[in-house]
Amino acid sequence: MSESAAADVDKSTSWDKKVTQRRQGRRIKNGASSVSQTKPVIDATAPRAARRTSAKRVDDALLEQRAFAANLIRLRLAAGLTQDELAAKSGISQSNISALENSTWEPRLSTIFALARAFGVAPATLVPGWDRG
Repeated sequence: MSESAAADVDKSTSWDKKVTQRRQGRRIKNGASSVSQTKPVIDATAPRAARRTSAKRVDDALLEQRAFAANLIRLRLAAGLTQDELAAKSGISQSNISALENSTWEPRLSTIFALARAFGVAPATLVPGWDRG
């Protein structure tokens, strides 16, 4: 086999690994894989009850994240702010605000507090169920 053919096979194998990891809900970053925050991998070898519980937790987390996104959008529109204006007011980048509104990024506690300060509301206004304890 020639050197160029061997190189093509190596590239193809690397590509196949990346595609497989993406299908499993993993992100590829600088050649290394890291588990995605939004799509956790559920172990198919776990007992069925554990898989159901794990899947329910994932569904609950996604519902909470979508409720946070809806609250963020509602507050931003009520304040008459664009994403850029909210970014300047809160100190969070516009791309991160967009990701929060699209439920593709899970906010840190510091992010929640920065947004609450920007809107002049309590953090519980943004986070569903915060006050339930």
